Amino acid sequence: MDKTEVKNRVNRIVANILQVDVQNIKATDSPNTIDKWTSLFHVLIIDKIEKEFGISFNFDELIEIESINDIYNSLENKL
Repeated sequence: MDKTEVKNRVNRIVANILQVDVQNIKATDSPNTIDKWTSLFHVLIIDKIEKEFGISFNFDELIEIESINDIYNSLENKL
């Protein structure tokens, strides 16, 4: 799976959970830039990504994820 496909899948997951247009999702987006991105939605995003990609984040990785770009980078290390 190439980086573009991974990013597109992550963007679709985030957009679906936060109920925003996928076209508006940017790598720099985070709970600070998307009002709907609460701590509960953060957990749902991570859970869906783990299931979608068949991976699991450890605690240290989870606390480092603060933006969509962080998700991309964490996935790149796991895939």
